[in-house]
Amino acid sequence: MESSKLVTVLARQGEEILSEWLREQAATVRRRGLMKDTEVREEASELLRLLRAAVQADATGDLDAPGWREMRELLGRMSRTRGELGFNPSETATFVLSFKSPLFRRLREAHGPDAGAFSARPQVETVDANN
Repeated sequence: MESSKLVTVLARQGEEILSEWLREQAATVRRRGLMKDTEVREEASELLRLLRAAVQADATGDLDAPGWREMRELLGRMSRTRGELGFNPSETATFVLSFKSPLFRRLREAHGPDAGAFSARPQVETVDANN
């Protein structure tokens, strides 16, 4: 799928993707009390904004490219901050990776057969910190 389609979905449906992502988090994996809901929303909004900017800046998908620097920095900050707050690495990784479920759903809805690279039923990945 070309990056322009991803950017379009992120721009047009970003708020819906964000809301769905946060709803799913609240219903499944998020531990209450470690972060305020407003902090989680701000962090997720920033991730969404930086993803869109990175895809616009670098259509190659090379995550080491300069266009992805801010996204890499945010992920590093999230990891450190969440660790300091008491989240384990699996919880942080699950939070980030669970973003793909609502994103892929929107991509399939928007682009039908052109979104064939995205599975019909994306699974939220979990990461075992012990491995």
